[in-house]
Amino acid sequence: MRRELNLKNWQDELAQSPLPSDVAGFIEGIKEMKLPHSILVDCTASESVVKFYPKILCSSISIVTPNKIANTQSYAQFLSLREAAQKHNVEFRYGTNVGSTLPIINTLKDLIANGDEVLKIEGVFSGTLSFIFNTLKKKESFSDVVRVAQEKGYTEPDPRDDLKGLDMARKLLILIRESGIPFELKDIEIEKLISPEAEKASTIEEFYKILREEDKKILDLKREASEKGMVLSYIARYENGKAKLAIEEIDGNHPFFNLTDCENIVAFTTKNHSKNPLVIRGLGAGAGYTAAGILADILRISNYLG
Repeated sequence: MRRELNLKNWQDELAQSPLPSDVAGFIEGIKEMKLPHSILVDCTASESVVKFYPKILCSSISIVTPNKIANTQSYAQFLSLREAAQKHNVEFRYGTNVGSTLPIINTLKDLIANGDEVLKIEGVFSGTLSFIFNTLKKKESFSDVVRVAQEKGYTEPDPRDDLKGLDMARKLLILIRESGIPFELKDIEIEKLISPEAEKASTIEEFYKILREEDKKILDLKREASEKGMVLSYIARYENGKAKLAIEEIDGNHPFFNLTDCENIVAFTTKNHSKNPLVIRGLGAGAGYTAAGILADILRISNYLG
């Protein structure tokens, strides 16, 4: 049974959907409809949906998702999803996994398809951490900047989730794998921006209290960098088989030096772009940007499948 959604009354329309609300039942409902060129859009951050991806693809249903979990589990699973999509002539699209609507993943795919080889990846893939370090250039309290970021809604409800660096590490892992390089999340070295004591704080306010006491560490790094005409940036980097996230000092010649607000940026150094890296930069965080990227992936599939 085919049912079109009235966008002027979409909430009521969805409430009256004949499909079950549980994931397994919903997928079975899609299969029973037997509609050509079906696309499942997963806008969750849930592993419970991801575990159905193989079944979805093997049911000749394409997937569009900003959910990074499927692409950051084992490398074997990363490959198996692509093999399933190819075997069943469907698409698995996740351009919003890195940089939201910025054309980062699709550009990298094009480079590899054209026979290029990635030598180095550098990036600031977190709008939250970008805002924090860009704001820190003019502020004298790291803890205050983190609180401002939270008040603006840039951080997760618990800011520690951003300051652990794990989300940015997942994004770096996806780009490494898209480069054709077998890699695992555990192989990425992550310099956390908070101490174990701050990470284990029982409440958010206790966390901020500890963070204020630890301000001096990052402010000393900032002062040392400033004395050399440099600024601090939290950069994800892959080069020579090694991957790391860390605070770095960068000067005015670095493409990340003039980042502002919560911009994302990536620099690909490849065999064809060895003298000057290929740089993609722009605002890429937020629900609106992600929605635009998801729509673009849906339209790509529609054009591909005709």
